[in-house]
Amino acid sequence: MERDPAPNHDGTVSSPGGGGATTTHPRLPIAEVGVANKRAQIRGMLIGIAGGVCSAFISKRALNLNSNQSLLSGLLAGTGVAYVAARQELTHNLETLEASHRRTSEAGEAEMTQLDLRSAHERQFDAGVAGLHTLEDRAASTRGDH
Repeated sequence: MERDPAPNHDGTVSSPGGGGATTTHPRLPIAEVGVANKRAQIRGMLIGIAGGVCSAFISKRALNLNSNQSLLSGLLAGTGVAYVAARQELTHNLETLEASHRRTSEAGEAEMTQLDLRSAHERQFDAGVAGLHTLEDRAASTRGDH
């Protein structure tokens, strides 16, 4: 049974990669890891519910199981699908977060200035519907930070 690698003194974590090589993972902020975990759990739960409903429907219609058996089949399949989907989504989210932190830590001062200038021109509010997408909230009445 494999153990999680111990953190190095500088806060990075080395884990064995393929072929005997080790990969170094940067230290990630706890808040961002928590958001990635929560999003993965929500998405996994939704995928699990959809998988469970599909499994129950297929077992009821195609396999001609009674209601209790098809519900049990849906529950077990949905639980398994939710677990696998949440783990895969968490892995994907953490890899994306790690890559973005590597990009920003390796970026020079000029690149960060360009990133700041580009983000200054982005809209800071959600666009509306039914013709309200052109509305600019000059009084900041709906932004919620006042």
